[in-house]
Amino acid sequence: GRREAVGQSKPPGPVREHADDGHDRRRRPMAPRDAPQNDDDERKAEATYQAVIDRHGAVRPFVNIIEAERRHASAVIGLMQAHGWPLPANRWSGTVTAPETISQACQDGIVAEQENIALYDRILPSIDDAQARMVLERLQIASQERHLPAFERCLSRMR
Repeated sequence: GRREAVGQSKPPGPVREHADDGHDRRRRPMAPRDAPQNDDDERKAEATYQAVIDRHGAVRPFVNIIEAERRHASAVIGLMQAHGWPLPANRWSGTVTAPETISQACQDGIVAEQENIALYDRILPSIDDAQARMVLERLQIASQERHLPAFERCLSRMR
């Protein structure tokens, strides 16, 4: 945020300067436009990993990570409900086709987790609410430190 000189009026809320685009934006607990995007991403991952399990059986890491994705989606839904935002419909359930091979599924998992991490990188700078920030940071860490490495190991086993 910016510091205000003594005696100057403060802006009506914290402001964050974004060097990437040069615009000031008011920080909010969690921007309503970001929450559905985050929930949609978690639900897409869950549907994708379920499609892999349906096609190839209870293979790791998909069988493990799908449970985490369900918890992630639940955490985001909890944040949305706490802020009184409507929950978007799950547009992914039953609509994803699994890749032909587990190797390709692992590669797709790597890309999905990288995109998920990038989504958090875009969303987190605008969030002031400590609890919302903590939840989303934990979800990002899970993608960075557990899910992405699991898919990378999966792919390396297939080679």
